[in-house]
Amino acid sequence: MLRSIETWLDNYKLKRKLQIFYLLCVLIPLIITDSLIMYSFSHAEMVQQEYSMKNEAEAVRTTITSTLDFTDSLASSFYINRNLYEFLDEHYRTPYDYFVAYQNLMKSSLFRTTMSGTMLRIKLYGDNETILNGGEFGQTDRIRGETWYQSLQDSGKDSILYVGYESGDVPNYNSKRRVIYLKKMNYYKRDNRERIIKIELDYNGLIRQLEDLYRESDIYICNEDRILFSNNGHSNQTQDFDTFTMQDQIGYELPFTYFGMPMRILIMKEPINAWVFLKEHIPSIIALLLINIFMPWIFSLYMNHSLTRRMSILADAFNSVNEDQLTEISEITGKDEISMLMERYNVMAGRTNELIQSVYKGTIREQEFEISRKNAELLALHSQINPHFMFNTLESIRMHSILRKEYETADMVEKLAIMERQIVNWNEDVIEIQKEMDFVEAYLSLQKYRFGDKLSYEIELDDDCRRIRIPKLSIVTFVENACVHGIESKTNRGWIFVRAYKEDYMLNLEIEDTGGGIDEEEAEQLLYDMEHADIDSVKEKRRGVGVINACLRLKMVMGEDVSFQLTSEKEIGTLVNIRIPLQRRETEET
Repeated sequence: MLRSIETWLDNYKLKRKLQIFYLLCVLIPLIITDSLIMYSFSHAEMVQQEYSMKNEAEAVRTTITSTLDFTDSLASSFYINRNLYEFLDEHYRTPYDYFVAYQNLMKSSLFRTTMSGTMLRIKLYGDNETILNGGEFGQTDRIRGETWYQSLQDSGKDSILYVGYESGDVPNYNSKRRVIYLKKMNYYKRDNRERIIKIELDYNGLIRQLEDLYRESDIYICNEDRILFSNNGHSNQTQDFDTFTMQDQIGYELPFTYFGMPMRILIMKEPINAWVFLKEHIPSIIALLLINIFMPWIFSLYMNHSLTRRMSILADAFNSVNEDQLTEISEITGKDEISMLMERYNVMAGRTNELIQSVYKGTIREQEFEISRKNAELLALHSQINPHFMFNTLESIRMHSILRKEYETADMVEKLAIMERQIVNWNEDVIEIQKEMDFVEAYLSLQKYRFGDKLSYEIELDDDCRRIRIPKLSIVTFVENACVHGIESKTNRGWIFVRAYKEDYMLNLEIEDTGGGIDEEEAEQLLYDMEHADIDSVKEKRRGVGVINACLRLKMVMGEDVSFQLTSEKEIGTLVNIRIPLQRRETEET
């Protein structure tokens, strides 16, 4: 696929390549990035809205519970007032006696102050037929048919919160919605008499509190699905309670229970207007467009012009090769690689023009001699290349990694340096097996970083084999083939074993992997190519050329008696065994 992409790109001019690069590597990533940024803005807006709704719900609960807590504390003061118990339990012979006791109760306590100092309607009921109904007191016989009284009795609790109608199941002009706190007075349990504290809260006052404090969101306080309070209607005392049906529009829900009544505070979601959102963030959007799209686009145009203009000049100059004399570039601008290439072209053109003149003046023999001499000079210069600059660079990278405590990277660079020294050492083509195994160890260590736990390996080298000399990069070629064609194609964990040992005056080199294996037919063909390796087969081969090359070099250096064995089984692995006679080699080394 990569080759197909390269071939496809090679068919386009440089200008179109830069346009494709800008589209794929700049514009599309920037659009994705900007979209993510805008999403983060909207998400932050939603998070802020949720946080605000949560605060509103907490504030509503605090408002309601503070009112109810005050009511409960007020009822508790009545609950433990011994004078009230005596007043409710006293048997009055005449209404006048009751009136006198009532006046004395008001004068001798803070009861009247409490009664008149709040917006609450307080009334106490006693199981006493001598109490006159009216004002703040009444008889329990008169309330047994009321809905709120039945709710208190049915609850089995000493205190409840009742939200409903004072009598009956539906509202009317005589019976409206009520918020009533009820508490049984049984602190002094001297008899079985029934006493009840009834405190009616200001229903409209609670509604006004919701409407005055919170105007941005729609707020509902529900008992299950029955709407008790709301700041946007649903609060007509002469109508039945509405049912909450907007479950999909709930932005935040805060459930709580008070005096045995389960309630839910529901904050409705505010719809996010896209145009309003864009209007609020228009400066950020414009800044993102300028920074991430237009500025790179303008810069790419200048870069495109800088590259393609000079490349066109260079291409026009090369088109003059069909003429008798190369045309030199008259104007060279810049100090980058293209300008350097133009300068080198002028040097080449000048020398080529001189060479063309010399061809016309010389003979063919002189030309061939001159070409041969120059090729020899080039080969001599090539052989003198010293790669110390590359090793010094790798060592600088390794030391930098150690200073930054990136020891894994430092180890990788060190092993890469070992491999590079082995590869570029042109003065030594035959090396000791110990050095070759060090190279194998470095290669497998680097592959270990690539494959991780998928690759495991083991290297075994007998001591009496360490100083035997073999062609450089012969073993590692087979190891590399085991990694690429064995371990890489396998999904689970695989092993590579490398062994070198003596047996019956023969040096045995074994490279084994537990990879995917190869077909029997393919294995036979590969073994045949290994046994009959020559220069022509190396030139003709497109695949497996590294292995054939290694076999050829082993034969050229170690002799034609070198033999090869290859066994493989699909999904099991592959074993390559190289047997080298040692008597001749040891005699030469001695």
